[in-house]
Amino acid sequence: MAIRERTFPRSRESFTWADLRHLARSLGFQDSLFQKHIPREYDKGEGLDDHVLLFLIDVKTFDASLHRTVNMQGAEYNNKVLKKAHRLLRARQISFEELHDARVAFFCYEEDDMVGILGEEEYLIKALKMCKRIVSPLYLMSEVRWGWARFLFGVGGLLGEVRRLEVDFPGRIQLYEFLDLFRISRCEDSIESERSSDIFDFEAMLQTDDEKKMGMLDREYQQSMYKPRKTKALVFKKPLESSVVDKDVRREKGVGARRWGRSLMSSVEKSNRSVARARCGGGEVCGAARRE
Repeated sequence: MAIRERTFPRSRESFTWADLRHLARSLGFQDSLFQKHIPREYDKGEGLDDHVLLFLIDVKTFDASLHRTVNMQGAEYNNKVLKKAHRLLRARQISFEELHDARVAFFCYEEDDMVGILGEEEYLIKALKMCKRIVSPLYLMSEVRWGWARFLFGVGGLLGEVRRLEVDFPGRIQLYEFLDLFRISRCEDSIESERSSDIFDFEAMLQTDDEKKMGMLDREYQQSMYKPRKTKALVFKKPLESSVVDKDVRREKGVGARRWGRSLMSSVEKSNRSVARARCGGGEVCGAARRE
């Protein structure tokens, strides 16, 4: 129950020690995960800044308590989970309570080989349902399939759109990838199912509330795919009324450059005549050189 005391971190730029304890407990680790391994030079103040926390994760400061302790995954796997949870918490896209529920739901539907959840619509939607989340099935599988396509073929998103879901094992979804699905899902309470006014619409009458909500989300997703993209109109800036460069100075420099060019051309012509005299042995060129 202690996990439900606070919803989000106090600040977007840093995590207090209480926030870090909530983060560790939400992911199933001990409360002292962070403070136990932090070097003394960082164990000051009320918490850790975001860049310091990410730096300590990158240099493998917490690996001793992350490697095959509360789960059968290695430290590299759990470091990815920490970084993903940190990013979503900072963006207010997931709460500590939802982070705890996501971990429990993931372990409920993870396969026995501990390689993740099957990347099928049925399992993913049921796992999100345990977290009180709902998503458009079309949008969900579009994200998952493009993640697999990026892994296998290195391609981007639809029509050049960059999608943020990254998949490390085709056919499966890992915990840090499952957390990324909270970015595209919505809370169940924030959606009201549509009610059909047609009394003869027996198909709508037989649908459950969740099926109606997902159908509505599918239609919203399909409509968003056909919306024209906004393009910025070209804006032509007016030329400056007063030029920064002095016109008189430019005019003087132009005159001087032309004068120097004429003197250079005369020097070149004299040099050509001298070469002609040196090579002269007769003929028209020699006669022209003598006349000059």
